[in-house]
Amino acid sequence: FGGCNKHELDIEKLSNKTAEELYNIGNTYKHNKKYEDAALAFEEVGNQHPYSKYVAKSQLEAGKCYFEMKKYAEAIAILETFIHTHITHENVPEALYILGNIYFNQMPLVQRDQAITVQSLEYFQVLCDGYPSSKYLSRAKEKIKILLQHLANHELKIGLYYQKLGNYTAAISRYNTIIEAYSTTEVSEEAYHRLVECYVSLDLLEEAAAVNIVLQKKHKNSKWAKYSNDLIKKYSNNTLDKHNIKFIVKE
Repeated sequence: FGGCNKHELDIEKLSNKTAEELYNIGNTYKHNKKYEDAALAFEEVGNQHPYSKYVAKSQLEAGKCYFEMKKYAEAIAILETFIHTHITHENVPEALYILGNIYFNQMPLVQRDQAITVQSLEYFQVLCDGYPSSKYLSRAKEKIKILLQHLANHELKIGLYYQKLGNYTAAISRYNTIIEAYSTTEVSEEAYHRLVECYVSLDLLEEAAAVNIVLQKKHKNSKWAKYSNDLIKKYSNNTLDKHNIKFIVKE
């Protein structure tokens, strides 16, 4: 967007324009990918004509321009205003989709805090739950799958860290979170197995066996189901050094 942000619009020359004229000026700049000028023109609609029928559309278009420029703070502010003041507008699903993508595009590495990831998930979830017939539904669902996988991997990474330290209680808590909150992800298969490892390490064979049964039922063809079965058998046959469990299966 190197050449798209060059500012050439004189705001003073817009002072006597009608709402429709301002909206059309904004559209012209947007079509030419001059997003900075387009956003300014769109925002002038609301500044000069706050009760015009063009205000809602102008807010949405300004938000889209800021999104294109990656001016995410500005985009969030104006799109949130659009949604809260025009909650029944037909383009609310589009605004929600853009907001979800703003946070999606800033998704942090899996080992970092995932507040941004959660925020993205919430916008896409509101879109799916509130507007099931929206044309953005399928795209939002695909994004949700990616976000859930990312959040599950975040929990898994922390769980493995605690498990390696021998803090099995903390690890178990993380693995249970994956199973409860992210059961549709592939990560849940490994979470079941890691639970089995932790319980075996704590000499809690009944708990380990119970988790293994669930794993076999839900994911019987998974490699993690095989690993857990083998682990239970070795432990039952007293051929396993429980303190070295974490080395049995390479991550």
